Amino acid sequence: MEIRSIKRAAAVLRSIVDKPDGMSSTGIGEITGLSKATVHRILYTLASDDLVRMEGGRYLPGAFLIALAADSDPFRDLKRTAAEPLAALRNATGETAALVVRRGTQRVTILVALAFHELKAAPDVGSTKPVHAGAAGKALLAFIDPGELEILLDGYKYARLAVNTVMSQAQLLRNVQRVRQQGYAVSSEESVDGQAAIAAPIMLNGGVAAVVNLSVPVVRASKRAVREWTPQVLAAAKAIASAERSRVKANGLAGVSRRTRL
Repeated sequence: MEIRSIKRAAAVLRSIVDKPDGMSSTGIGEITGLSKATVHRILYTLASDDLVRMEGGRYLPGAFLIALAADSDPFRDLKRTAAEPLAALRNATGETAALVVRRGTQRVTILVALAFHELKAAPDVGSTKPVHAGAAGKALLAFIDPGELEILLDGYKYARLAVNTVMSQAQLLRNVQRVRQQGYAVSSEESVDGQAAIAAPIMLNGGVAAVVNLSVPVVRASKRAVREWTPQVLAAAKAIASAERSRVKANGLAGVSRRTRL
């Protein structure tokens, strides 16, 4: 049997967590179909337990909800492993380095080391883009089993995000094949106008666990700069993969050791 008040509160939370920039109470009411008074009562209750917070007139996930999400984050260990190599890549290149994973036909940014420049690429953690747009998406697709890739792209809709966005499956597959051959992806104004990127896969257990994505304003993405940065992006991806394999192996051996002592 459903409890209506809990179902309404869940609908309010869902409307908030789906929007990285937060939601106004009016917007929440429009999405959930709840009255203004009901939305305010639910938000007041959720805020009292740190499940939501208000910032600049918009509601965002609260500290307790964020903590719950972190505990269930399947990429928590990978993000910890990747934090130092991403920061090192940012420091070496001066540009924004990010960790990106695939969720269906979307790519999701899960960790960011922001550039120090005033003019910089600044992807938000949790932001998504379709996989056909940009270097990160192509790097995520390039090492998928061809049969799985065919199923994934069956009926896929190509939307234009920037001036050079890939707009056909034939073009995407050509790009993916090139990435598979050279081991990394590059793009210029495919997902964001004025932005270029270099991406390299983090290979674990025979597949791509994530990619390292270096995002750069096109005014600094000269051919010479891209040539210099590409080996560094590849090295960061390999360093993360190596560290993650070592972490998993160490944890496995520790588990065996503990069981032996028992």
